[in-house]
Amino acid sequence: MIKLDNKTLVRWLVISAVVVVVMLALSVWGATRPGLGEEVCTHWNAAGVCDGWGGKFLGFYLLPLVMIGVVGLIAAIPFIEPRRSNLAMSRTAYVALWAVLLFYFLVLHVILVINALHEAGVVAFN
Repeated sequence: MIKLDNKTLVRWLVISAVVVVVMLALSVWGATRPGLGEEVCTHWNAAGVCDGWGGKFLGFYLLPLVMIGVVGLIAAIPFIEPRRSNLAMSRTAYVALWAVLLFYFLVLHVILVINALHEAGVVAFN
């Protein structure tokens, strides 16, 4: 039987912490750009036109905080799952889900920050 041990959890918690620190660093970088107003674009329609605005907290810091909550939930699963042996047998899927969610949130955050800065005219793409 494959065991879901503490070493695996610690490894993925460290990786998650690094990703969250990168996300927060990107947030601080984006939120402190000169020329950025109090509101940033937080939603785009299907045509790519900004149709939703929010404060800097919503635009830059909410997603890293949601990521911390999701990582906490994923890390808690082995301790709250009543059928731990089934989870241990699904170790590969559990770790893959964790990795995919980390990657998804990181890429989404990078895209949101860059697009918010672009909409505000702080970052230009030619």
